[in-house]
Amino acid sequence: MTGVSDGGIPILFSLGILILFVMVMIGLASYVFTREVNKPF
Repeated sequence: MTGVSDGGIPILFSLGILILFVMVMIGLASYVFTREVNKPF
């Protein structure tokens, strides 16, 4: 063990999960934002 271990989870896997999560959050925020902006008063 070199101290770089990610608790048994490969770093590429956790990075992929993180990127996927960020993409989903950006998509959700963009959808909610455009819906709020285009809402008639």
